[in-house]
Amino acid sequence: MNFIKLEEAQKRGYKELYFTWMGIGDNLALLTAAEMKFAQSGERTLVGTNLPQIYENCNSVDIIKGFSFDEIKNNEKLLSVLDTYGISPVFISALQYIESFDNPGKFRTLLADMHFFARYCQLRGISGKIQIVPQFFLTDEEKKFGRFFKNNQIAIMSNGILKYKTFPISKMQELIDKLKDKYNFVQIGGKKDEKLKNALDCRGKYSIRQAASILHNSDLFIGCIGGLMHLARAVSCRSVIAYSSAESLIYDSYPCNKNVSPINACNFCGLRQKDPREIVCYDNYSCIKNITVEDMLNAVEESLSQKDEPLEIETADLKIGKANGLKLYLQMKNGIGNLHIWDAKFGDSIVEETKKEVRILGIFKLDIVDSLKKIY
Repeated sequence: MNFIKLEEAQKRGYKELYFTWMGIGDNLALLTAAEMKFAQSGERTLVGTNLPQIYENCNSVDIIKGFSFDEIKNNEKLLSVLDTYGISPVFISALQYIESFDNPGKFRTLLADMHFFARYCQLRGISGKIQIVPQFFLTDEEKKFGRFFKNNQIAIMSNGILKYKTFPISKMQELIDKLKDKYNFVQIGGKKDEKLKNALDCRGKYSIRQAASILHNSDLFIGCIGGLMHLARAVSCRSVIAYSSAESLIYDSYPCNKNVSPINACNFCGLRQKDPREIVCYDNYSCIKNITVEDMLNAVEESLSQKDEPLEIETADLKIGKANGLKLYLQMKNGIGNLHIWDAKFGDSIVEETKKEVRILGIFKLDIVDSLKKIY
């Protein structure tokens, strides 16, 4: 693990500290962007994170302890310390912030109109054609762990972190019950996830890296949109995903996965009219509850028939105007003021600078964190 102190970061010429949300998928996206930046330019990335284990064995990242998003977001002292060393904290997200049409001065969030891993790369200053493949580096020793059954091992999860990312437990159990005579199931996830019957219970028992090893050694992963889906792709494990229509396929899917969609479901969020994490659903989460067990069963059989074939790879052509990926400025009044952002496709938005440059709509500096609270 490449932990360094601020003094060393300053000596190495670092001017920015990058960090993101606290989830597995978000940190995999930041790691992937760092790897691609290093491959294109040789530039390393200084990162603050609550999940340093995700960055183990990579050659592109140095980590500063004590500067994850959760630790720094409301800590003026930490921000001042960074400033002393000439380092600016920079937050990367795939969200877009758009002024509310019916409530001027207030903002709503939307998921990006491109794959969120590509968005992270774009915001890190990467241009040209890229392959959208999450990066994660298991050692040969780590790869020896995680095969619990000689044949037909399937890793599976029960609970997502949000309602629209949680396939009904009764349906997931029905899926296992119909397949248990042919396949061996290993349940991974958090210790508070609901237990599935007829599956080896590994909930909360292993680290993220060990979960990655289990996925690496499994013939398939069955789950929902989320960190384990991205981790499975990073270690080349095909997946069958109960894919909520609340997120567009453009934003979060992989062509090697079988993404099972709901029938007769609302698609309002998936059309990028609303951020599904920020609204109350009035359709009882039909976006995931209306996915059928039969469709999931068919996807499992089809995926397993392809388990020895190379994984399909999605590409993206990133075009940016600046190394930071977006030309965005914050209009500040009296130091905190109101935000005003004009939304445009693929981050071509511009806001006139009146006091100081800040990066928002995907990248923003945390010296204005109090202003940002008005957005969330």
